[in-house]
Amino acid sequence: MGFRCASCDGPDARLDARRRTVLCSRCERTGRTAGRDPVRLGEVLTAAGADLAFAALPDRDTPRRTSCRHCGATAEWHRTAAGRWMLLEPGTQPAESVPPGRRRHTAVDLRATAPSAVCRVGHADVCPARSAPPDTPALLALWRRNARQRV
Repeated sequence: MGFRCASCDGPDARLDARRRTVLCSRCERTGRTAGRDPVRLGEVLTAAGADLAFAALPDRDTPRRTSCRHCGATAEWHRTAAGRWMLLEPGTQPAESVPPGRRRHTAVDLRATAPSAVCRVGHADVCPARSAPPDTPALLALWRRNARQRV
């Protein structure tokens, strides 16, 4: 990242959280500390900001199309309410055809009194790199479709 050691001013230093300073690997091994005040984390992060490149993540409601690295089938990345990414099958399925533990809803209408009639299916549930789902005909049909797409 281009940090300089706070002790010897050598290149390729990194943050030593225990000592609250930036040290190179040699000074870190020997236990040598800086001859000056510790570098504050905010200063390190500000200096590193120019060197860091952040990937632009799509909006939660905007899926990102990709293909599964295990089977090659087309799938979409969606962000969960907790901020994690989940690989979903493209399109929706009737909710009554998908087992309750495998239904994924990408948008929730809090004013609705009844649950949505459609849901999404996680790609891991129908990935042909895994064994066929025994649960329902709908999941098995998706698994077979993905198996035909398999590269």
